[in-house]
Parts: sequence; structure tokens; C-alpha cells
Amino acid sequence: MNPILIVTIIISAIVAFYFILCAILSRMISFPKKHTYEEAVEYEKTAGNWGDYDSFKKEPFILPSFDGYELHALFIPSDTPSKKFVIISHGWTYLKTGSVKYVNLFHSMGFNVITYDNRGHGENKKFPCSMGYRESKDLLLMIDHVTKKYGPEVLGLHGESMGSAISAIALKEKPPVNFAILDCGYSDLKRLLKEIINKTARAPLFLYHGITLMSKLLHGFFIGQVCPIDSMKDNEIPICFIHGAADDFISPVHSERMNKACRGYSELHFIEGAGHAMSLDTSRKEYYDIVKRFILKVL
Repeated sequence: MNPILIVTIIISAIVAFYFILCAILSRMISFPKKHTYEEAVEYEKTAGNWGDYDSFKKEPFILPSFDGYELHALFIPSDTPSKKFVIISHGWTYLKTGSVKYVNLFHSMGFNVITYDNRGHGENKKFPCSMGYRESKDLLLMIDHVTKKYGPEVLGLHGESMGSAISAIALKEKPPVNFAILDCGYSDLKRLLKEIINKTARAPLFLYHGITLMSKLLHGFFIGQVCPIDSMKDNEIPICFIHGAADDFISPVHSERMNKACRGYSELHFIEGAGHAMSLDTSRKEYYDIVKRFILKVL
């Protein structure tokens, strides 16, 4: 066989393997294995996060988003009439039920709470997760819905992990919110993915370029388009950053970078000994105190 032909076949096979691998990795990002309702309930109850949640009044609703995609949501009114509202965005692979620990926190402060399932999560129909690119537009629609329906005097955002990124990206559009609490979020997805490739997977960084290309071709977004830190450059909405000091999935450096880049008032808190999305679980009183002091300070 012609040596040139052999080399061509080998190179073609390597290239094909590279793009197939990148397509698989891209799909793992956009269609991860997600937690079920039963798993979330079991975990949150075992962790002692359930509290009085069963006694709260709950009003489920469905909100059509900008492209007609339906978001399953839950309105949990305060026990007494209140014009204070907060919208909670959950993390990657989780669902609105997993936000129960934050629901209990804000409910105890007299807030009406809205939780909802992100695209492709929870009760929603299957859809590729874009890690904040489309989800931030969903959140903006949720903010608009709450503003028009309830006319809140105070409206805040709380986001955990990917929910933090969703909330941060939404801030770029200057929504009518009074504060945001961003817990263990990434400053930009490109940086995070490269960290995971390099440190966790110990794979070559050139994988990133193939993954982002496949994400665009297959799922409609470039990894580099998900960049929460860009919202900080002219942000004037008060932000409280919280991050587990022992987070080995999304480094606390991500919150440090966003706090430093934030134009308006912001504060940064590390919870010692807390891993990823475990700050409240690790130190409930400290977490509650941080949130309460911050809200009293900025309102």
C-alpha cells in the first residue's frame, strides 16, 4: 500500500477519534446524568436541610420562556403578606427541590420564594444544558414574570454553582433586582473547563477547542460565550459571593476574580472546610448570618 495513503488513513482516523471524543465530552456537559426528585429529597433530608418545608404553602406554575420552552416552577409565599421576593437558581444536574435549604433560609426572613427547574432538569422536557447561556435568558423571563405579576418592593437572586453563573450572566441586562447572592459559581466556563481538563482529567488542553466546537455544532453555544465575569465590569447591583474554601470542583479563585472585577458593592466570604455547594451544609449558622447581614446592609 502507498505509504502516503497509509499516513493519510492514520491521520484521518486520529482526527475522527478526536472529534468523536470531543462530541461525547460535549454531550456529557449538555446532557449530564441528573438527580431525580427522590434522590434530592433523600439527600436534603439526610443532610438536615428539609426543615419545615412540608408545611409551606406551594403554588406550582409553568412559565413559557423566550423560545416557548416551558419552565416548571414553584411559588412559595411567605407566611405573612410580604413584598419581598427571591428567585433561586439551582446547580448543574440538580433541580428545584434541591434548593430547599435556601428556601428555608429566605422563608424565615419573610421572603416569598420562587424556585424553578433549569432547562433539561427536573420536571422540564429534555433539552441541552448550555451552562448559563440560554438559562440566563430564562431567568430574565422569570424576573419579568415576578415583577409584572407581584410588583415586588424587593427582589433578589440566589444561585448555587451553575445557578450562580446563570444569575451573574443575567445581571448584565440590568434587571430590576436589588441584590444577588452567588454561591460557588464559575467566573467563566472556558477557564473552568480547562482547569478540569488539565487537573482533574489530566488530559491535553487541545481537547477544549474540539469540545467548544462540538458544543456549538451540536448544542448551540460556544463554551467561551458563558462568561459570568463579563457582567461584573459595569454591575451596580450589590452582590454577596460565598464559596467553600475546600471546593475542589470550582476553585474559590473564581469568586475572588468576580468579586475583584465587580464595579459596584460586593463582598466575598469563604466557608472553611466546605466543599463544592456545601457551604450551608457545612456551617448553617455562619451562612445564615452572612446572608442576613448582607441583605440588611444593602436594602
